[in-house]
Amino acid sequence: SSVFSTLNSLLRCLWIVWDVSPHLLLVNGPGTCIPVALAAIGLRLLGLNSCSIVFVESVCRVKTMSLSGRILYTFADSVLVQWPTLLEKCVLTSPASLGHPAHHQLPTQVSDGDLRGSPGVGQPS
Repeated sequence: SSVFSTLNSLLRCLWIVWDVSPHLLLVNGPGTCIPVALAAIGLRLLGLNSCSIVFVESVCRVKTMSLSGRILYTFADSVLVQWPTLLEKCVLTSPASLGHPAHHQLPTQVSDGDLRGSPGVGQPS
């Protein structure tokens, strides 16, 4: 039944993504993000939408990517992970066949020294 409900969701998401035509789709770990992301990818491949997809892996995923992350890893424009141990396992490259810009590695760690100088973090403003 989950295959049929996922296909049903995908068909509904195709209509919504085409109708709304978002510029950015920001999704995270749960599998429920897959149908809407696949709808955006499908419409992009058909030239009907240019929506960028950013996948943010759950903070709970320390050593391995979630199934959603592994599925969207190839298709998302950016993949963000929140732990250095997980970043070390990720080689963030973009498939040339989709014509996406290369994935960007964002800073994954902020030291306590960086936070102490910021107003409102650890000290009164």
